[in-house]
Amino acid sequence: MEEKTPDSTEEQVALLDSQTWSLEMTISGAATFAVSFLPGWIEQGLEYYLDNLAPSNNNFYLIFPVLAYAFFKVTAWLLIFTFVAHLCLRALWVAAVGLHSAYPQGIQYDKISNISEQYREVARAHYGSLEGFIRRLDLRCNRIYAQAFMMAMSLCTIGLIYLLIFVGILVLNRFIGMERIAIIGLVAYVLFLVAMLLALSVKSLSKKSRHAERYNLAAARFQLQMGRSMMLFFSDPLQYLSLTFMSNTTARRYYGTAAFIALFMTVAGVGVMFRKMAELRNRTIGLRTFDSQGSPANRLLLPQYDNLRPDGASPASVSIPSDVIDGGMLPVFVKYAYYLDVRLKNTCGTSPEDERAAQLPKAAARQYRDSVHLACFRQFYRVTLNDTVPLEAEWLYTEKNGLRGLVAYFDTKSFPPGRNRLSVQVPTESRPDSLEVFGVVPFWYAPK
Repeated sequence: MEEKTPDSTEEQVALLDSQTWSLEMTISGAATFAVSFLPGWIEQGLEYYLDNLAPSNNNFYLIFPVLAYAFFKVTAWLLIFTFVAHLCLRALWVAAVGLHSAYPQGIQYDKISNISEQYREVARAHYGSLEGFIRRLDLRCNRIYAQAFMMAMSLCTIGLIYLLIFVGILVLNRFIGMERIAIIGLVAYVLFLVAMLLALSVKSLSKKSRHAERYNLAAARFQLQMGRSMMLFFSDPLQYLSLTFMSNTTARRYYGTAAFIALFMTVAGVGVMFRKMAELRNRTIGLRTFDSQGSPANRLLLPQYDNLRPDGASPASVSIPSDVIDGGMLPVFVKYAYYLDVRLKNTCGTSPEDERAAQLPKAAARQYRDSVHLACFRQFYRVTLNDTVPLEAEWLYTEKNGLRGLVAYFDTKSFPPGRNRLSVQVPTESRPDSLEVFGVVPFWYAPK
């Protein structure tokens, strides 16, 4: 017997809805697994920016990347929560469908014993049938699933726009400087405001013109193209989902939900941003009265030690191989972050080696430049033991976990047994003659 083919579009969509729940659960589970990696990737992205792209570590160059970091971090956790909620509800729906296949009669209130007639009527009016519960649960799963993708596309669009603008600023800063970038940004902002004001004023202007229909059509097309350009390649699928929600819910409910999500994202993002800024400034935010106040001299930071660092974790600004030293030499690794270039130039001045290097063969010229630069590093990084004993460092270029830096080896014969503290200071950005702490590593020296 041939299977009846649905004639109407509504019947075809209903048939697809009944046949795709298993695929929906598979996609939701895969999305939950994939999204669970986002928080770690976001942390690594911020660390990469701070080590390799940030031209300075002052608040101006930190606050916007950290704000983007906080925004993406909250987005990642929100997506994880949404996909997990959908997966759990869809699993409950599968259980309810399986129960209905085992008991096709559903809930038979008349056969429930040990309850009063009043409770039976109240329960029938409140809970209804098992079929109704399955249908409502299915509709809720579908809405949550669509909302998760709509939210993901919307937030990814905002993040991509921010990322493109920020990368553009970093690239242009190397060629034209921040002053000209500020002028370009101001001009672009004014042009955008003018375009939006023209679009909003078309309705009022068209009422006074005999070409009202043509003006309104032009305004509608302009609004459509603006939305498409702002949402990048998520434009069409996002519009299908959002317009469907807008047309099937009240304006109060739709915009109220959007406002709640926006408020939650803002509050959570600002909280994460302040916490990360405090962490970058060696401060902690906790509720315990006697908890650490953020002093690096008395904290065991796992990225500082190779034997304690998790696989793939980025090294700290200053790190050593072990928290317990028993050998005759102590290797110390320090980061060479991009933002230190300005301070190195202020400390060592412009490099005078170019003229002499130009007279040497290429291999000898590279070796000569490296020796001049390492001499600058010896002057730049000030290493002390227990804040009192200066240590002379012979730096060598190295790379650890894909991070560029320098390494020096210190003789431990003069180290006192027991607890010690290694400090590395660098000149500040505003005053080369003043120093600030670049990194502190506490360790235990136990000579054999």
